[in-house]
Amino acid sequence: MRIWVPGWNGLPKDYVDISTFSWPALRGPPPYRESTRRWWKRLRAFVGRHARRVRRWDPLHGPDADIWAMPAALCSLEAGMERAENPWRR
Repeated sequence: MRIWVPGWNGLPKDYVDISTFSWPALRGPPPYRESTRRWWKRLRAFVGRHARRVRRWDPLHGPDADIWAMPAALCSLEAGMERAENPWRR
């Protein structure tokens, strides 16, 4: 999990940065446990219930939304804060 907050580690304070969840082993065939697959499925469901899909670039809302914004981030974005395109590439 990577969590990026405005102003952390030199990131601009006026941007909402993209945080990520990932586990590369899930992309391949299982040697992973079934309990792990279920855990990630529950995490995806949690994000789906609590976040809203938005577009990475302007406009914020549209048919090709490709990232999820949790409530605080969505509030900031709707108030006009800029989105960071890819914060880990700075």
